[in-house]
Amino acid sequence: MTKIFNPLGRMMQRRDFLKVAGASVAVAGLPATVRGAEPVKVLVWSWVPNLQLEVDMFNTAHPGIRIELVNPGQGDPLYNALRAGLQAGSGLPDVAQIEYQHLESFRQVDALADIGQYANALQGEFPEGLWAQVARGDVVNATPQDYGPMAMLYRKDIFDKHGITPPTTWAGFADAGKKIHAADPNVFMTDAPFGANADW
Repeated sequence: MTKIFNPLGRMMQRRDFLKVAGASVAVAGLPATVRGAEPVKVLVWSWVPNLQLEVDMFNTAHPGIRIELVNPGQGDPLYNALRAGLQAGSGLPDVAQIEYQHLESFRQVDALADIGQYANALQGEFPEGLWAQVARGDVVNATPQDYGPMAMLYRKDIFDKHGITPPTTWAGFADAGKKIHAADPNVFMTDAPFGANADW
């Protein structure tokens, strides 16, 4: 997912938004007079494979915006670099790819710009649960890029042994987990890190 950084915690002006929004919203649709004669440069940090191909196509199609892509690494290397830049007050990208579960930690330190006035028009393009990952009411800090498929694989033999029906809701999931563990203290429903995302 793509996040827009607001390292100084300031209100974004129209020109500021143009500097940071190339990879997140349809800036290319803005008139050339708004973008100005010189290309707007946007520094993007992302680890996504083959993203440079998309950046090259975007830069070719939109000469008024120039995206520079930097791969700072995935996971801790990226987040450590972002936090170091926030502490230093410099060295940050305009746009950064951040996983959903890390968004709140950057919200808490007011590191992300509110792009709601531009991005809220896109809300209908995404499932409600996915949009809720990037927005708090009208305050939007990102636009979703992807969302992995979700499925539950389970051991049918264990469920059958204890007469437990596979769950279809989170409440049923919790109930089945308790029943399985009560029937056999050495068996657990899952080792998924549910604490990583408060929206679960």
